[in-house]
Amino acid sequence: MAEYKCICCDEIKDSDKDCSCSTCGYKMFPTPYDRKDTLTREIKNFLAKFQVRKIEKSDISFHRLVLKKKQTEEAKEEQFDIVPKAKDDQRFPSFSKIQKNVYKADKTEKFIERLQSSLKQIRKHLHTPFKMDYKTDFAALKYRMSGLETVWVNALSELDIAIELPELTMPEIELDYSEIPDEDLLGLADELLDLLERLSTKIHKFIKHNNNY
Repeated sequence: MAEYKCICCDEIKDSDKDCSCSTCGYKMFPTPYDRKDTLTREIKNFLAKFQVRKIEKSDISFHRLVLKKKQTEEAKEEQFDIVPKAKDDQRFPSFSKIQKNVYKADKTEKFIERLQSSLKQIRKHLHTPFKMDYKTDFAALKYRMSGLETVWVNALSELDIAIELPELTMPEIELDYSEIPDEDLLGLADELLDLLERLSTKIHKFIKHNNNY
């Protein structure tokens, strides 16, 4: 066990791990230590936790601007709608949504019609390249930084250090995004869609021939 000494009231006790003072509650450190150096190190370590060294994916969002169809007469400049990239990513429904739409048909004719229509739309989606330019929005990052700035200012004011941090400025970044069909997989996808279309046609003919509605 090592001898620990309170950074505040100088209480001493033996311990085999980091501990707090039972008298005043402040942190205790292994002896011997220099009080000034230890406090300086602890303050630096504390403030280091409030530094943004890495911009996370959640800090950035992408969007594009679409000219509004209806412009208000009072507007001095053209007005735009903001379309998030996340919305474009969901522009084509998932398999479960397509499946649900097809299966909920209450008549056989409707079922076949929806199935064949879905297969055509899937084929079109797979063969159609997608390209769009997006602007970058740092609003989430700026919000996170503003909270950290408050901590820094308040913490340093306790040490009689007055600081005025400059306004956060971010570079203008544009995302050039594109989706290109994979030629190696496209052929396999077409074969599968062809089989499904032929199968749906055969099922339809079989049902009509046997009047199974």
